[in-house]
Amino acid sequence: ILEHGQQTPGVAAALTRKEAPEYVDQINAIYRTRHTMDDLTRVTIDRKVYFLVLAAGHRRHQTCLWINTQIQSGGDIVYSEKYNGKYRVELRFGLTAKEAIALQFNENRHASVPPHEEARAAWDFWRWLQSQDTQLTVTHFGRIIGRTPDWVRSAMRFCTLPESVQGYVDGRTNSIQLPYGVLVEVARLADGYKALTNEELSEEAHHAWIRKAILGRLDATKFGHMISEY
Repeated sequence: ILEHGQQTPGVAAALTRKEAPEYVDQINAIYRTRHTMDDLTRVTIDRKVYFLVLAAGHRRHQTCLWINTQIQSGGDIVYSEKYNGKYRVELRFGLTAKEAIALQFNENRHASVPPHEEARAAWDFWRWLQSQDTQLTVTHFGRIIGRTPDWVRSAMRFCTLPESVQGYVDGRTNSIQLPYGVLVEVARLADGYKALTNEELSEEAHHAWIRKAILGRLDATKFGHMISEY
């Protein structure tokens, strides 16, 4: 950024006094946070007050803040001809709080993150959208976030696994780390079991199947075949 400048501007939703509080309330409901209106940037444009919500470009913004902090603290870094300390952002007007949240989710989903983190973000987004539209289908939701219905179903399955089972994906359970795909297959088994018996697969049974995957050193494909045969 210092050498070449900020090549791509961020994207921010400019929310009105009416939309901004709704946005804060909904973000807190989705992600179980405690943001307030004070966390939003307030600006006046054409004598009208707007509240800015950064939808895309968070890492660039954090980098600009870091550069400015280093310069202000008297470090070796100095401003250049290409970067004067200001963060460039494209403003989007006329968005509702719901549209701003959808924009924020989709813009940041393309960042390279572990699949289980993307699945959890999608799960939170899905539950919130369903609270707004009870007729929302998996197919429609997939179109909203640019994912196939199968991907959405896998994400939902993963997120309904017991916490102790989800913990295998990042090593929180028994310090053992398993691929996301293996855990999705366990969730597929639980779905099938419930469809056949109308009962929930016990947490103990979940772990029993996981032990089979570990002992057999099975990847998601081989484990999926085992599940299908069962």
